[in-house]
Amino acid sequence: MTLKDKYPNEYFAHWIGMLSATECPLTADGFEEQIASYIEFEGEEEFRALQEEVKLIVEDEEDLEDFVHVAKYFKMPTFTVPKMKQMIAIILAE
Repeated sequence: MTLKDKYPNEYFAHWIGMLSATECPLTADGFEEQIASYIEFEGEEEFRALQEEVKLIVEDEEDLEDFVHVAKYFKMPTFTVPKMKQMIAIILAE
């Protein structure tokens, strides 16, 4: 099953694309900045939908690896699973 099949709304893939486009640093502060931008552009409801999708992604370690590949597609070669976990923790803490 592909990521698109599992997550048809692609909130997290969209988040990663926006993160790449804004060139936010891959740090806690950068992720906080990205959250503020995401909410400003997409709205609070979309951010809540992103959080719900992220909760599902966390349940499957293989999905995290697959989303690292999505990040690499968006020209983020230094993105790793530990960095993704840090980012996810910040997204879910909001």
